[in-house]
Amino acid sequence: MENHFYDELIEFDETFDGYSVNIVSPSLAKGLANAQGHYKKRKPHVVFMKRKTRWSTEDVRQAFNYNEHNFKLINEYKRYIKFFELYIEMLESSEHEPEVKTKRIMFSQECIMKIHRIIAIYKATIMTA
Repeated sequence: MENHFYDELIEFDETFDGYSVNIVSPSLAKGLANAQGHYKKRKPHVVFMKRKTRWSTEDVRQAFNYNEHNFKLINEYKRYIKFFELYIEMLESSEHEPEVKTKRIMFSQECIMKIHRIIAIYKATIMTA
């Protein structure tokens, strides 16, 4: 288990309850909605830029800044995936009741799937020349 997640994992496990589910799930749903809204606003610009035969210096700068922003978001979401993967590993070797383990593992897997969807949406609008 990665050391920098250890304290966070222990704290998350100790405080995990129905309230945790009610906090994490809506925040991921909001993240997904934000990503989709971002995609809808950005996609026409990406299509226009990809159709251009020549990019100006300003076009390249904007694409670079936009891509950097997307990569930061993607890396942040990848960190969440790693957190939930490590949490699942921790649960499998924990002393929780089997029913509790199963529910928490399923919840973590659902979170990972939602995060993968968010990442895919952000990757869809990364611009390359």
